[in-house]
Amino acid sequence: AEALSELTDTLERMHTVFGEGNVRTLQAEGNLGLELAISGQTERGIALLRKTHAKQAEVLTAEHPEVHETASMLGAALCMAGDYDNGREMLFATHASQCKLFAAGHAAPRRTATRIQVHSPPS
Repeated sequence: AEALSELTDTLERMHTVFGEGNVRTLQAEGNLGLELAISGQTERGIALLRKTHAKQAEVLTAEHPEVHETASMLGAALCMAGDYDNGREMLFATHASQCKLFAAGHAAPRRTATRIQVHSPPS
């Protein structure tokens, strides 16, 4: 609950300082969306991540690291909601794109690979 409150406060400050479509504001929105999903408010988190990802598609290039990070977080959130087919598809596609964009060992593809491992369907 404290993390959610802190992220919400940060997002409000980002909106005030940078505006709604700013890359930093969108990054804060994505972080809040993932935290909502982790904290059990999965549908709210997914909705915010989808909104953020769509806004990023409007204001950033498709290759921008934040677009991929939000896609990775959205894929993880979908898995948390039990939508493993779409979530893992998004995670694998994001990981492949990140591997093309970033040097070997970069943190972004490693984070997505970890999300793929963590969010496997129950057996």
